[in-house]
Amino acid sequence: MPNKQKYIRLLILLLTIILISLSAYLLIEKDSTQKNVYTFTCEDNKSIIATFYPTSDTKVDLVLSDGRKISLPHAISASGARYASADEKIVFWNKGTTAFITEGTSTTYIGCDTENNLEQSATTTKVTASKAKVTPSNDGLSGYANSEYNFTLRYPPTVVPQNYFTTFYLLASNWRLNAGQANQGKAIVAFPVYRIDRGDGVAGKPYPLFYVAELRVGISPNTKECYATDAGYTNQKITNVTINGVVFKRFSFQDAVMMKYVQGESYRTIHNNMCYVLEQIKSGSNYKDETMKPGLTDAELNKYYNTAGSIVNTFKFTK
Repeated sequence: MPNKQKYIRLLILLLTIILISLSAYLLIEKDSTQKNVYTFTCEDNKSIIATFYPTSDTKVDLVLSDGRKISLPHAISASGARYASADEKIVFWNKGTTAFITEGTSTTYIGCDTENNLEQSATTTKVTASKAKVTPSNDGLSGYANSEYNFTLRYPPTVVPQNYFTTFYLLASNWRLNAGQANQGKAIVAFPVYRIDRGDGVAGKPYPLFYVAELRVGISPNTKECYATDAGYTNQKITNVTINGVVFKRFSFQDAVMMKYVQGESYRTIHNNMCYVLEQIKSGSNYKDETMKPGLTDAELNKYYNTAGSIVNTFKFTK
């Protein structure tokens, strides 16, 4: 009889363990299939339906308005969430309610937002795009025209304009990079020529780990501060530059710390009682060691930066 009771207790214990294990398995299985689905409304009447899996967060499933269905694994990012194909040819970026997609060197889905509003967020400063037009030009460049602020620009067709400024690496989304607190303005349009974000870690990655070259255009009603030197510069280089008949003051700026740098030219002029600012910017990491692949040369990176400068030279006022 004692042995029989012993076997019964052992059987009950085994059944209890099995039931607990089964319950745990079902709970894990349930959590692993939990989905959060969001619809992002983008510029040019595009949209993205993104399915996230918050428990594992190993991937995102995308349905694009062009008919494509893409599944991208979670990748390392310096800021926000980043999902990328193995060859990095397609990258989905998400932070808060905003998102965008890059394919190669082009941003193909831009200005995407789940809330579809124009308010400032932690990552971007959005502005109205209803009065801006993008048209092809005879010289092979695309043309951007803003009828609200009366100016045009031309740019390579591989560049996709954004009607907001994106926080990327060392660049914030401020209307002007080095504007003071009293010198507030509005972001109008950005032309991101080239961006690289290889995430954290170094070994086996191509040089550079991070890089961005772009042109930004912003305006401010504070004309008194338009030609003020940037904070922290005692002998900032300032020169006069004429662009298509308009005189701009060009402010050179640069900053570097711990193998990271920001450099550029800020072109400023006052027109119709507004301060117009065009900023040609490059920012990146110049860290390099023997564990990294050669990647791009600094000369190649400077070509992207110079492309941003060539866009500056096409600026024209229409009124």
